[in-house]
Amino acid sequence: MKTPRIGLIRLVFLTGAAALPMMTATAMAQSSAAPETPLPANSAAGDAAPDSAASAAATPAQTAPAQTGAGNPDGDIVVTAQRREERLSRVPVSVSAFSAEALQTKVIQSEQDVGTLVPGLQVKNGQTSNQLSFSLRGQTLDPFSGTSPAVLTYLNEAPYLPYNTATSFFDLASVQVLKGPQGTLFGRNATGGAVLYTTPTPGNEIGGNLLVRAGQRNSVQVQGAIDLPVIKDLLLVRVAGDYTKEDGFIRNLYTGNTLGDKDNVSGRLTVLFMPTEGIKNTTVAQYAKFLGTEGQGNLFNYYTSPNAAGQQFINNGRTSILNTNGTPLTSTLDTVYNVFSGLLFNRDGNNLGDSNLTPGPAIGPGRFPGGVAGYAAFSRANPYDIYLEFDLPHRSELTFISNTTEFDISEALLIKNIFSYTRSTTKLPGNLAGGPFGALWLYNDVDSVTSAPGDGPPGGQTFRATTFSNELQAQGDLLDGNLHYTVGGFYTSFKHFDNIPVHVGAEIDPNAGAAAAFGLPADISYTYNSKNYSTAVFGQFDYKLTDRLTFTAGGRYTWEKVRLSQAPGSIFALSGVQPVGVEQRRSLSDPSWTFNLRFQADERNMFYVAQRGSFRSGNFNGTVLPLNDANFFKNETTKDYEIGYKYSGRVAGAPFRFSIAAYQQDVKNAQHAVYAVVGGNPAGFTLNVPEARTRGVEVEASVSPARGFDFSITGAYTDAKYTDGVVDIARLTGVPGSTILFDSYPDTPKFAGTFSADFTLPISEDVGRVVLHGDVYMQSDFFFSNNNGSVTPGTELDGYTNTNLRLSWNDIFQSNFSAAIYAKNVFDNLYYVSGYALGAAGGYNTAYPGQPRTVMGEISFKF
Repeated sequence: MKTPRIGLIRLVFLTGAAALPMMTATAMAQSSAAPETPLPANSAAGDAAPDSAASAAATPAQTAPAQTGAGNPDGDIVVTAQRREERLSRVPVSVSAFSAEALQTKVIQSEQDVGTLVPGLQVKNGQTSNQLSFSLRGQTLDPFSGTSPAVLTYLNEAPYLPYNTATSFFDLASVQVLKGPQGTLFGRNATGGAVLYTTPTPGNEIGGNLLVRAGQRNSVQVQGAIDLPVIKDLLLVRVAGDYTKEDGFIRNLYTGNTLGDKDNVSGRLTVLFMPTEGIKNTTVAQYAKFLGTEGQGNLFNYYTSPNAAGQQFINNGRTSILNTNGTPLTSTLDTVYNVFSGLLFNRDGNNLGDSNLTPGPAIGPGRFPGGVAGYAAFSRANPYDIYLEFDLPHRSELTFISNTTEFDISEALLIKNIFSYTRSTTKLPGNLAGGPFGALWLYNDVDSVTSAPGDGPPGGQTFRATTFSNELQAQGDLLDGNLHYTVGGFYTSFKHFDNIPVHVGAEIDPNAGAAAAFGLPADISYTYNSKNYSTAVFGQFDYKLTDRLTFTAGGRYTWEKVRLSQAPGSIFALSGVQPVGVEQRRSLSDPSWTFNLRFQADERNMFYVAQRGSFRSGNFNGTVLPLNDANFFKNETTKDYEIGYKYSGRVAGAPFRFSIAAYQQDVKNAQHAVYAVVGGNPAGFTLNVPEARTRGVEVEASVSPARGFDFSITGAYTDAKYTDGVVDIARLTGVPGSTILFDSYPDTPKFAGTFSADFTLPISEDVGRVVLHGDVYMQSDFFFSNNNGSVTPGTELDGYTNTNLRLSWNDIFQSNFSAAIYAKNVFDNLYYVSGYALGAAGGYNTAYPGQPRTVMGEISFKF
């Protein structure tokens, strides 16, 4: 009886998506002359926003949650962490929020930049620079795992999930980062948190802005936006766009070109339609095209083949450390390109490995002076240089459309429907060994008979994804304003096609030497179609027990359907394991919930305790052998406990804001990817690790001790560990009693923090406002694998400190022009932002360096 009920719920949501725009049109037709509803004037910085929902005819300043800006920390911040506008100091959860002004001052231009805003939030590269994911409070996403992100992104409250591509940052009103499980109001899978992007609402007067940046590495960025009130108070339009072009900071010495180049064009159209005072319809259509090239991590270390004594070493080109953890290490890279290199030849007829020992070019396919050890030493000495036989062109297109319709019927009832559509296509090449050795190229040969038809080098992975979602909700205040409620339903359909080509030993001549005996080269592809459907109902209620004490309770129940089928060319279809088109199917479900108690001691001081739970949906991993559903992994479930305190007011006459949160988050069946050796060959799996736990403390503070001086400091302590990390893999390996140990928690530095300061020069206002901004970001070391103590040692990255400066001259001589110059990584420190652990699969690990010192200038104009 469960299936018909879910079908009925889904039908209601989809009917609501279609009906609300029609209801808007009907309401307009019933009023031959809609009453004029002028937009209220923008509120001044520091005005406290009411805890009620936004009015239907709100201005951008009201509908776009924003930080009040540098120079006025006494003013509170408006956030939508609970799907309604509230003052940040009154929200009983840990939230960080930043306005458009703060984003420009801190030069936030990408997902990686967002990570420096919020200590504890990590933004990591996957296989290349355009595969990015967020990690927060120990909740992360492993590459090739098939799992959903633990930290979800939203654009104007609609799910915003670009699939395996970067995004463009332009014309944002605010960015909010919600920490901890968010399952009740923001959907399943958000077990670590959510990042909310908000774009400005069209204004009621013609106006806009233009910004131009230029600087090192031939960098040029042009951004602009304009408000066009077609019919004042009735039909308002905003058009915004971005053009970014920049050379990457990774140099491919083999081709003489750069990697990580940007060549992006993005545009957004926002249409606000208000036919009556109580009805508001907002449509956002955004399109982006991303070109350029992929950035590529370099060889970080490799594992040596066993010597006569059976010893193995972790070699990084500088040191060779004996492996003493008792686990035999995979040594494929060293074995092929060193131990047996004399028996293997590249297609030019030269031996592989150390080119000092055999005839042929010093550096060529599969060759480098000193072999693998020589290249590892080169990589460490030259972190921004790489030798790849081919450059890595990136191609991606992204379309996003959302429609939000609001019916403000009364204080007791606001009906809102949020519909969204996302479509993306991406071509993403790479060499996962990070160097001249073709240990794992992401392409298939054109004439391959063991894979899907390929494009030849450099080829690339192909991802195509389409997402529909619809949320129908109602919220309002009852019982004389003592009870606020939000109830609704949600449905989403996520379909994607993945073609992941894998070419091992691509440069090896299959007809020479011992290539056939080694089974090299190997040309295969993981090619599959995936379908995920999710349906949920939810409700959250805030009740004022007294004037100062408020209790919140919320719940959500989600039903999931996951499907996976092999596509033509799949290794599993060609091998006869799983026929093309035959679906693997599972139906899953789980609850999410939230409880918190907020005590507002006075206007300045608020204390809270919260307890939440959520889950990350199980699924099938398309890169894992599907025999007997070995590629299936279960739901990951989590619950947390958080206590916090927030202050917003003045201390010794100085505006001061302060918040602190302490939490513990427990996870069961944590979803993580791992590699194991099965039948002498490496194989990948997504496993459910029994138990994990994260404990931490997060602090944010800002103060203005004197006019023109603003200081802020943020910090996060995160202690993440597997409390039960032993996973039985006997059914996967066929070896009774075989287990694998998860002992290093990835992408989670123990300490991270930022100190920033703004100094406004005491000069005449007639000249303009000159501000010097500086910030210092620090984080401790962290791991990029789950198994540093067993199958993937050597996967720890050092901590680092980055300093950024910006000098701006705003409103030059009381004009609409402003200018600035800024520098990122002022002291040109070398640091690594992420790593890619393939030690257990290929015997090597790669790491991606962070951006070197970059100096840029900008000029902007507002009208």
